[in-house]
This record gives sequence, C-alpha cells and structure tokens, in this order.
Amino acid sequence: MVSILVAPASAQEGDQALIVGSISSGGLPVEELEIIINMAMGETYIPIFNATTDSEGRFEVFDDLFGNSFLLEFQYGGISHLEAFVSVNDTYTVDFDLSGGLEFVVLGLDGRGVEGVHVNLVNKIGYAVGHAETDSSGSGKFEGLNMGDPFVLVFDYEGVPYSEIIEFVNSTTASVELHLLETTTSDERIEANMHHVVVEMEGDYLSVWEGITFRNLGDQIFNNSWLKIWLPPAAEEIDSDVMDCCVQTTEEGILIDPMDPIFPAGTFETKVEYKIKAKSSKQVLAARMEYDTPSFLFLIAKMPGVTLESPVGLTFDSERNLGGTDYLIYRGIDLTAGETVSVQFNGLVSWTDVLLRNPLIWAGGLLVAPIALLVYFFVLKKDGGSEEPKQQSVAPLSEALETPRSEREEPPSAGERSIEDLEVERNALRSVLKKIEEDHRKGEISDEAYRSLKSKYRDNLKEIEAELQSPPVDDEREGLMAEELAIGSVLEKIASDHEEGLLSEGAYNRLRERYEERLAEVRAKLGKNS
Repeated sequence: MVSILVAPASAQEGDQALIVGSISSGGLPVEELEIIINMAMGETYIPIFNATTDSEGRFEVFDDLFGNSFLLEFQYGGISHLEAFVSVNDTYTVDFDLSGGLEFVVLGLDGRGVEGVHVNLVNKIGYAVGHAETDSSGSGKFEGLNMGDPFVLVFDYEGVPYSEIIEFVNSTTASVELHLLETTTSDERIEANMHHVVVEMEGDYLSVWEGITFRNLGDQIFNNSWLKIWLPPAAEEIDSDVMDCCVQTTEEGILIDPMDPIFPAGTFETKVEYKIKAKSSKQVLAARMEYDTPSFLFLIAKMPGVTLESPVGLTFDSERNLGGTDYLIYRGIDLTAGETVSVQFNGLVSWTDVLLRNPLIWAGGLLVAPIALLVYFFVLKKDGGSEEPKQQSVAPLSEALETPRSEREEPPSAGERSIEDLEVERNALRSVLKKIEEDHRKGEISDEAYRSLKSKYRDNLKEIEAELQSPPVDDEREGLMAEELAIGSVLEKIASDHEEGLLSEGAYNRLRERYEERLAEVRAKLGKNS
C-alpha cells in the first residue's frame, strides 16, 4: 500500500470515531507508528487516511464513512500487519499485542538443517506478510507477531509445497520443526477412503455421478503421478472436475493427476460424471475397485417400473429421500483392490422399446421417428393414396402430432446433425421406401403417387448418405482454431498465477508442458509452424 498525505479531520465534540485502537509489544506501548487506513473500492483498496500512535500507543480515526469495508495496515518488526473490517454503525475497536515470536527449523531427510530455504509467513486473511531464509543450521525466525492471530509457514522445496499452521497458545513464543519427506510416484499406499456412485435416469440413459476421496496411507508424499478410476466400458460423455490436461483416458477408465502432492494421511477428492445408454430391459451396472475401499455406496434413484436385483458385493442399506428424490442405497464395506460390485436393473426402457410403443417421441427437440415416416403413414395413407400428395398437406405435422407449433423446437440443419441422427434417418427412409414399394404392388397407392413419393424420398436418402460419407472438415478446423485460442489463454493465466505465487513451481511446469504439448498438436493439424 502507498501512504497518502491526508490527515483525518480533528475530532469535534459529538463526533463518533470510525476506528480506535492500540499497539503494544512486550507490555510497552509502541509510539510514533504510522498506520494507513484503506477503503475498499470495487475489487481493490485505496488509502484514504493516515494515523500515528501516541505516547500510549493509541490511535483513532474520525470520519462519517460507516457501512464500508476497510483494511488497516502498518509495518513493525519486518512484518506487514493487516486487519480487515467492516464498519457498520459502531466504532470499530482493535488492539494489537506484537509480543509474538516464532522460531522454526527445516530438517532434511537425514535430520540435519537445510540451508537457503525461502519461507513465507501468511496471515489469517491469506496475505504473505513476512519472509525469511534458513541459515546454515536450517533455522529462521519471525518477530513482532500479533498474539491474537494464527499464521501459516509456507515454503516450496523441490517442487513440493509445505505448510504449517502456527498459533500462540498461552505463550509469547512458538517453535516448530518442519521435516522434509521422501516423495513417491507409486500408488501402492493409496486407498479410496470413500466412494459414492449416484445413478438416475435421464431419457434413454443412466446418468451416473461418482465421488471419490483418495487417502495416502504411506509415510511418503505422493507426487507427480496419476490416480486410477475404473469406468464401465459403455460410459459416454465422460466429464470430471479435473483440468483437461490432468486427465488421461485408458482402456479401463481414466487416470487423473491431483496436481498437488498428497501428504501422508492427506486426502484428495474428485468427481466423475458419465452416461450409459439403456440398451435392454435387463442391464447390469458394475463398479470395479482400483484401490482398497473401506466404504462404497450405490445410491440409485427409484424409477417407475424398474426393480433392482442380484446385487454382487453389496447389501441393501436403506431407502432415503435426498433433495426431494427417493434413492435405494446399497453398501459395500472393506472392498479390496480388483473387486467388482454390481447391481442388475430390471425393466429399463430402451430406445427401441420407446419407439415401438410410441413413434411420436421428441428427444432434445428432435423427432425420433423421422418426419418422412410420419408424413407417409399419417397423411398420405389416410386417404389410401388415391391422390397426388399436395405440398400443403405435407408441411404442418402439428395436426398429426397434436402439438401446437409454438411448443415445438426447430430441427437442426443438415450440418448440425450428429452421425447417429443421420444413421437413424437413413434407416427410416429405407423403411419408408420399402413400404412404398409394397403398398404400390398391393394397389394401395396410385402409380402417380408412387413415382412422386419414391423420387422424393430417394433424393432425401441420397443427401443423407452423401452427408454421412463427407464429414464437415470446416467444422473440425474451426474447432481446432478455437482450441488454439483457448490454450493460449490458459497458458497466459497459469503464467500469471505462477508469478503471483498462486501456483507452485512444480505445478506450473507440469501444466505448461502439457498445454504446450497439446498446442503443438493442434497447430500441427492446422498446418502452422509456430
């Protein structure tokens, strides 16, 4: 913060102080100490007042700025002291006792002190307020600390961030030994301390959410390595809360990099979401343990007409309402790595079942049964095909569907349809053409109607087949260009975070390498040299 040369107005009779306080150390007042009062303006603090402690170590500020957020700041003993507060309608009072002293030593794997370690002191609101470097014995110290505040010692050694919380309890001094630990990339001592799987039905899919808490049971720091998560082979649209650069897909699921080290007894939490298509009325959902798992839960939302049977490795626990949804809960206890648990769904409705039961199904704004099929069976066949179909009779399907036009969404254009949508429409058009041939042979539609319909639907079929054979290259290039810009922005962001101390050296280097590697791949596909 920068001091300003604006003194507060002198107190008048009846004035109410905005803030009053005192500063002492070792039982004695701290005199002539300059204090800066900053006021929050938007996302930053602006210095607005200066105050100086008197012979009793007291200070006060008078101004009618109640209802604002402030940050009090001063320097003492090489430490930046900060106090954030909001002044509502009453005077804010604060007293500092700067008698606290902290001694620390950083010990290596051999038990000897480590020289040259840069240690930061972080205060209760997250600011680095002091800095020290260990001497030849691995020792360092901070003095003039406020007795009422907790602090955190933070340092980075060989890419591993260490931290230790310090509080002064019934003493003006505190001492702490900070032990460096061995690191490992082996996950032999990792367990999935808690693993929850939540399953709900979304359209034709089982929507699955997995939450896993990994715990380090070893005496080494797990760092610069990957954790395994098994996923069902049928899993689609896989997403996790880990950055894309820190996820790798394997034949048996995914690998994730926690980015931050997992210390002994420490944990790392993550979640994964995916979907599984309901392909048959009887379907098994399984989960394989990659690590020993003391507590496993399947929470399966109740679905009309669906029953659960044949649980393997699980026992029924209870039925609970969570967030307004009723769940059947199955529990697995003390499961071992490699063990698989499962439960069978009976009565799931597949896409084929839905189509057979009701061909007029809308899914995400798309007609599952193509318009051609509906027009033929609901409009043309209605009058036995005795007349040539007129253009206006083909257009509005709202009458056949009994759905107001205002409630229907526009179907996607040709370039926006997925391969799966195109294949469904192609197969439906082939069925329509086959049906037209049969009806013409039976005399159910006239020659003129037969020729017109066959020509129209055959042309549509050719367009679909051509689109299936020629994927839109321009869309792929556009996606690559967008990814190139996004990666550039990410690289700038992580560089900025590293400069501000928000990312450790090790985490920054790993992120930068992975994004630069992906950027090179994208630019190679785009044919760029830089």
